[in-house]
Amino acid sequence: MALQDQNIMPPPWLAHREIERYSIGWRMGYGEDYIDRFDDWSTAWQK
Repeated sequence: MALQDQNIMPPPWLAHREIERYSIGWRMGYGEDYIDRFDDWSTAWQK
């Protein structure tokens, strides 16, 4: 079963392996967008 079917988001470093650890891609662009969505998702299930 795919992660999308389970409503699970992989952590950013697994979802976007092509972005290096200290890259600007995590602070601007699609890396930042993913981190924002991941943060919303992770805080929602922790409540």
